[in-house]
Amino acid sequence: MNKAVKFLFLIKIDLKEALMLDTQTDIEEMKRELLYLRQYVSQLQKQYQQLIKANMLQVTSTVNKQRPTAANPGLDDTVTTDLEAYLTDPQPNPGTTERSWDSFSGREQLFFTAFNFSPVAMCITTLEDCVHLDVNQAWINMFGHSRAYAIGKSTIEMGLWCCNELARLFQNELISKGEIENFEMPYRKKNGETGTGLTSARLVMINGQLFRLITVTDITVRKAIEEKLCQSEKALRQSEEKFAKAFHCNPDLMSITTLNEGRHVEVNDAFIKLTGYERHEIIGRTVQELNTWADAEQRKALRQQMKDFERVQGFEFNLRTKTGELRRLSLSGEIIDIDGEAHLLSVSRDITESKKMVEKIRFSEEMLSLAFNVCPFIMTISTVEEGRYLKVNNTFCSITGRTQEEVIGRTSIEIGFWKDPSDRDILKRQIIKEKSLRDLEFRFCRKNGEERLGRYFLELIEIGNEPCMLMVIIDITDIRQMEIEMNRLDRLNVVGEIAASIGHEIRNPMTTVRGFLQLLRENQAYSRDYEYFDLMIEELDRGNSIITEFLSLAKNKIVELEKGNLNDIITKLLPLLHARAMIRDQSINLELTNIPDLLLDKKEMRQLILNLVNNGLESMSSGGLLLIKTFVDNGQVVLAVQDHGQGIEQDLLEKLGTPFLTTKEHGNGLGLAVCYRITARHNARIEISTSPTGTTFLVRFSQ
Repeated sequence: MNKAVKFLFLIKIDLKEALMLDTQTDIEEMKRELLYLRQYVSQLQKQYQQLIKANMLQVTSTVNKQRPTAANPGLDDTVTTDLEAYLTDPQPNPGTTERSWDSFSGREQLFFTAFNFSPVAMCITTLEDCVHLDVNQAWINMFGHSRAYAIGKSTIEMGLWCCNELARLFQNELISKGEIENFEMPYRKKNGETGTGLTSARLVMINGQLFRLITVTDITVRKAIEEKLCQSEKALRQSEEKFAKAFHCNPDLMSITTLNEGRHVEVNDAFIKLTGYERHEIIGRTVQELNTWADAEQRKALRQQMKDFERVQGFEFNLRTKTGELRRLSLSGEIIDIDGEAHLLSVSRDITESKKMVEKIRFSEEMLSLAFNVCPFIMTISTVEEGRYLKVNNTFCSITGRTQEEVIGRTSIEIGFWKDPSDRDILKRQIIKEKSLRDLEFRFCRKNGEERLGRYFLELIEIGNEPCMLMVIIDITDIRQMEIEMNRLDRLNVVGEIAASIGHEIRNPMTTVRGFLQLLRENQAYSRDYEYFDLMIEELDRGNSIITEFLSLAKNKIVELEKGNLNDIITKLLPLLHARAMIRDQSINLELTNIPDLLLDKKEMRQLILNLVNNGLESMSSGGLLLIKTFVDNGQVVLAVQDHGQGIEQDLLEKLGTPFLTTKEHGNGLGLAVCYRITARHNARIEISTSPTGTTFLVRFSQ
């Protein structure tokens, strides 16, 4: 039992020891303080006198009267006598109704002072009913109940103890032993708050009746701290266990070394396995002694980084094993403190094989990238869902006229790649379904709006868990144009051969018929039929002109090429062209630039220009404007005839130039066929650009 408890239970010790005072001066100071409290004590005495009369005598009849015996150890006669005298006050001073402070004995005064002014909560209760006879100020502060409320009420009525079972255990042990020390009891305050009290008690006897003298020390905060400390210790143990398991079970190399020397404090099994050393060969030795770092400068660089930043990540170095083999490792580590000394906790991963694999992949990617970029066909990699470009090759840029920066990260729709955007949806559905596509033809657009025809090959691939498609496009625009030209020429050749073989046979009889019709017309006997003769002669002349055009399709027609300038030919034809335009209430504008001379058959050039101009005028309504231009483009002389009609449908566009194909009510379908034959004889080619706002015929002459 410590001094404080002994003091509270008034064991026979002197005042100096009881109050834990070190010097006589301290004792005198305490006495002076007690004198100041006399007035307060005098006021309290009356309450205690009333307490005796109101409560003490009532309790006496209900409590088993017994005196301290050998069977009841712990009951102190001296304590009982002093307490009894304090509580009962059997001999008041004559002429007064209450005892003065001086009438108390020294031990009574000491108990009175210790009880009321102790910093420890104290109370006196009956033994069986636990009814409060008195409480001190510390008790009032702790539980929140006033003295007036507490006196005469039991602990059960006040609901002081949170656990009735513990309260019964406390009571039984107190009765059995006569005293109990440091019993932890959960309590409840007046405001409902709960806490834990370290409770001690002693049985005392007054007038033959047993009472409880109880002290309660509030240890709620301490218990909370202990609980947190316990939880922290538990968490620390768990953390240490987890760290130990993670350390030793980690497949990567883990080690703890001193920062400055690099002396090994601990290593895991993976470290031992890779280096080839036994644990006892490693622990306590430095990296220099083991010679595990192939490059000492790398170790210095690591140590410097750790000092500067206190951590490092992805630091690559060469590790030398026990056999001398070099392995490439990637190290990550942090500085930790062990007994006040800086240590390096490191995790190293063997990346030797992965580095080799990365190098192989890098080389493979370089080769693939090289093949990707030098491929003469368009190659792109894009996402399936959006069509967002991830990579395009140089051929894509050169053909479409777009730069890498304009394309990468944008979708094919955003850059206007597709002639018909719905074609992309078709490709998307088919590639998802079939995974691979071959020989599909779609039209795409260059940056300048020019349409091109492509043959598409697609493969479904995956990049970063996202479905993508590798697309190869072969630009077959020129090939298809060449095929069309060849087919057209083949048809023209057939027609030309027919024209060459039968043209004269048809024309000779027609000439004879025309001559006889003229003779008959001059005969007066047929004067009434002049109109019929004129009509027949006119139709024969029209048929003869058709034969003339038909004969111009002949493959073996002789052309007379001589140096000339397209601008001169157009200028000479201009009056005739204006006349034809005026008849239709239309107009013609010229935009002629300086162009070099060419080897031309002037008669055929006039026919070519007239045919193209006539087609343009006929495609426009009244008030239309036709534009004739000449210029040089990419070393070629270009003749352009641009109308502002309604354009040509795509299906008809590929058939233009076919003999006898016409959309005109009175056309013979030979005009454009003759134009194509003339351009072929002049080593030129015709290109057509059409839209709903008009059509442009471009004749390109090679110099």
